[in-house]
Amino acid sequence: MVPPPRHEPERAHPGEGGLVGGDAAVRIAGVRSPHPGQSTLDDFAEDRGVRDEIKDVVLIEMAGDSVLALEGGWATMARTRYVEFAYDWKDAWGEPARGLRPVVQKMHRLGHTCYWAGDGKLWRLTECWQDFYSYKSYAFLACANRHLAPKLSEEMERTFRETIGVSTIRK
Repeated sequence: MVPPPRHEPERAHPGEGGLVGGDAAVRIAGVRSPHPGQSTLDDFAEDRGVRDEIKDVVLIEMAGDSVLALEGGWATMARTRYVEFAYDWKDAWGEPARGLRPVVQKMHRLGHTCYWAGDGKLWRLTECWQDFYSYKSYAFLACANRHLAPKLSEEMERTFRETIGVSTIRK
């Protein structure tokens, strides 16, 4: 299973990202921080009138500062089927108060299962945490909402099992 293809939303604004009602795609390139005076991802959705809509896709393309967009967008994440973001150990991710593990745990509480995204491969982080995942690295994470996108979640889990060489789950 390959994550949904990247596409430009029909109402995207260059350098700003965009939201689309209807198919509700979100592409974030410049909405960054929960700090006072700066817009958050949740503000961005509110301003465009799609706060309460289910979003199909949120792509956060901000490398080291994607954690800031996530922190300011938990309400949006809870209403999104698929989220993709970059993890980069430097910039905001490198600050002592921030880390990948708390983000993966928060996404899990919001209904998402998150994976390292590789070329046609997925490695689950949710409920499979290893301490070395926090080591300095750069990678993309792909997260599917188990409640809003159950078929996608199942397909991503199937891909994960294939990646690690396990074809069935024993109960």
